[in-house]
Amino acid sequence: MLTVNTNLAEKIKAAALNANQTIEVYLETLIKNSTSNFAPILENLPDVIYTFDLSTRTVDYINRPSFLGYPLEELTRPQSLLARILPEDTARLSKHWAAVATGEVDDKAAVTFQIKDTDGEWRWIKMRHSVVEHAADQTPQKLLIHLTDVSSIKDAEQTASNNEQRLESIFATMTEGIVFLRSDGTIETSNDSAHHILGLSEAQIAGQISIDHGWQAVREDGTPFPTAEHPAVMTLRTGEPTSGVIMGVHKPGEELKWIAINTQRLFQHSEALPYAVVATFTDITQEKKQESQLRILMKAIEQSPVSVVITDIEANITYVNTQFAQLTGYTPGEVIGQNPRILQSGLTPHETFVDLWQALGRGEVWRGEMVNRKKNGDIYYELAIISPIRNEGGETTHYVAVKEDITARKQVEEALQEGERVAREFQEHLTTLHNMSLELANIDSLNELYRRTVDIGLHRLGFDRVALFLIDYQTDTVIGTYGTDPHGDIRPEFDYRSSLQVQAHLVNQVLHNKERAVLWVEAPLIDYDERVGEGWNALAGLWDGDNAIGFFAVDNYLTGRSPRLYERELLSLYGKTVGHLVVRQHSLQALQQSEQQVRTLMQHAPTCILVADLNGMIESGNQQTAHLLGYERVDQLTGLPIYQFLPALPPLEKLSTARTLHLGLKHDFYVKRQDESMLPVEVVLTNIELQDEPHLVLFMNDLSTHIELEEQRLQLALEKERSNVLATFIQDASHEFRTPLTVIKNRAFLIQSDNPDEKVRQNVQKIDTQVDRIVSLVEDLAYIAQL
Repeated sequence: MLTVNTNLAEKIKAAALNANQTIEVYLETLIKNSTSNFAPILENLPDVIYTFDLSTRTVDYINRPSFLGYPLEELTRPQSLLARILPEDTARLSKHWAAVATGEVDDKAAVTFQIKDTDGEWRWIKMRHSVVEHAADQTPQKLLIHLTDVSSIKDAEQTASNNEQRLESIFATMTEGIVFLRSDGTIETSNDSAHHILGLSEAQIAGQISIDHGWQAVREDGTPFPTAEHPAVMTLRTGEPTSGVIMGVHKPGEELKWIAINTQRLFQHSEALPYAVVATFTDITQEKKQESQLRILMKAIEQSPVSVVITDIEANITYVNTQFAQLTGYTPGEVIGQNPRILQSGLTPHETFVDLWQALGRGEVWRGEMVNRKKNGDIYYELAIISPIRNEGGETTHYVAVKEDITARKQVEEALQEGERVAREFQEHLTTLHNMSLELANIDSLNELYRRTVDIGLHRLGFDRVALFLIDYQTDTVIGTYGTDPHGDIRPEFDYRSSLQVQAHLVNQVLHNKERAVLWVEAPLIDYDERVGEGWNALAGLWDGDNAIGFFAVDNYLTGRSPRLYERELLSLYGKTVGHLVVRQHSLQALQQSEQQVRTLMQHAPTCILVADLNGMIESGNQQTAHLLGYERVDQLTGLPIYQFLPALPPLEKLSTARTLHLGLKHDFYVKRQDESMLPVEVVLTNIELQDEPHLVLFMNDLSTHIELEEQRLQLALEKERSNVLATFIQDASHEFRTPLTVIKNRAFLIQSDNPDEKVRQNVQKIDTQVDRIVSLVEDLAYIAQL
């Protein structure tokens, strides 16, 4: 390689000088020995040779008649020669001739100049002389002049010089590191890139052997790189070049650098082994990092959960990753070279492909969804992002598609959409049920309620056929109300009767298992106990608490549609709503009957009754109350304040704080009649709920007759009390009288017995007689007192 020798031009010049000097000696010998004998040889030389006598300024011998198209007679005259040479060389050539004539320059001294030939081109001429004879004063007398056209040599020198400069420039500016190693392995020279890559100066590199031992060279797998296996060492040892050897170099204190090394041997002629090796290396650290990142990227692509497909500009597949194979079932070998249309299912809209290729044609990224088909025929959905890949010139060379399997997501989305649709539909039916309950609540006929619920089930809730049955537990009988005939028309079915014990298992599930709604698929469809087809039917109970009062039966006889997701829930709510309305209607009828009975009892009750709201305004009463208050009709009391008649009644806020006000406790008031007269009454107060509103009820009794009787009773009681006091007094007095009378009587007896005086005895006898009369009177009083 020429880049090894930086002094190439000097060597070429030296070789040419040696050759010319050899020729000149040879020519001089020829001329001196025998000009005539060697004239043919001299005449065929490319150079001009002649002898020139300085004293006579004549030519004694010349080997050719012309040179550069000029007659030699012109070139042999110095003045003529000076007229044709390059002006810049004239002074130098004149000075040279003057020095030659005086002998001041060495024999065989040469001078080079440029002269224009007859074609107008400048040629390089080298002129040498040698002294053939000397004059008496030893100055040159006769010269042998040798003119050589050295234009080719000058051109070669210039070319070599230019090449050397170019090579030196290339050597200095190459991004590759270049190192020349001698046969002993020591580094002779290196370029700037080598210094930069290795981080060393030229002085630090020169004279080293391969890589300094302070460095750690490693292979790509991280194992040490032995010095004996260094590419330069291997080339020196074997003479074989190396290429692309990867080596990692740890410069002390710095990160690992990766270089790619090539080596080339340099031979001398006829030498078997190289005398030197040139090693070139490139810093591939970034490439290794990128390669590492690329490996990571390729692993990521291979292990990616999304499919990756690369095609050429003609849309032929050049690469697919593992996920693509797993998803589609096609192996890479089956699809490489194929067009992606092998995946088409025919379900992707044509507009999607038009939009795709228009976007790619504009160099844009396309995003969209496709419906494709796997190898086994299964349909799947993909979300694809397709991008053009451009080269350094901006031209699109490939397309890359990153595709995500969104089948599950589409199924979920479809399920969600279906769920939302079903939810909206269900919500609409719930709204219908709510409106239906408000609408049916105003129906006051059970028969009309039954018919309307069947009609709403058919035309507003979307059931095929609907029938409403009631249950009579006293007779264990299922009773029809209204149903749907096989043509979808509503018909009365009150004549339908069936034993509860022979009903289908669905009825038993509803009634015995307390299930709100049940659905049976692939079931026989029945019309008046006659099988009319097969499909699904469902039942929902009409409930009064935990007791079923009836049930709805629906089926799909008319349309054969599949059951809706919410079929049972809707039917259950339907049954619950209608059941509530039926129970409510029964309760309203019972309440109406009860109210009628209450009104009848109220009108015929002997007690006066008033009903007022919590504002004290009279709402109703009975006829006895109207008579008590001095009115002809009870409706004359409606809307009047109760305090108008009972001014002493406690404030209503006190009365309304308790749900009942000591039910049965009597209060005595004076009621103010229409004629302003006051009438004593006995009042019993209570709070009751009427139509979910609290009301005040007053029960009143006229106390005027009762008071008169009570006054008579009190008078009699007083008289009796007085009699009892008198009797007690008489009894107590008789007891008190008996004691002294007995003493008097005993003393009189003793006096009469012991006293002989008759007169005394007669007087004593009179006393005794009077005592007996008093005793008899006392006993009579005591007897009367006991009465």
